[in-house]
Amino acid sequence: RWWEGRVLWGTIIICSIRITQQAHLWIKEPVLVQRLSHLAIIFAYCCKAHLRGAGIQGASEGGAKLLQKGFISQEELDTISTQSGWQPYYCIDAMRVVISEGLKSNEKQDGWEMNAAQTAMEGTICALANSIGGCIRVRSTG
Repeated sequence: RWWEGRVLWGTIIICSIRITQQAHLWIKEPVLVQRLSHLAIIFAYCCKAHLRGAGIQGASEGGAKLLQKGFISQEELDTISTQSGWQPYYCIDAMRVVISEGLKSNEKQDGWEMNAAQTAMEGTICALANSIGGCIRVRSTG
């Protein structure tokens, strides 16, 4: 269980880096690239908090630190904190929205390149979702 959790957490780190690299490659709007990068960081903090049985708003879970560094606004921190579902999945959904906006705004991409970019980025997002799901399973099986 320990090793499986370690591998899954490593996948979260690798895919968080990969989604940021993909954004730099395929999304030309700097604001959207930065937003996606911030969401990848927020996602990792939400995963950590969730696995500890807490929320990102908890005193030791990093929400205040992310706010202080400008990665998240107070409004978004409040929104994440009041999610009825799991907080990491808020970030997954938000990343998908940013990717969609970013790829649509890139007029220089032809249809094939846009589809390839979207497919690759969705694969990375799915790997993030599968990894946190696996971590939750490992944690819950005691």
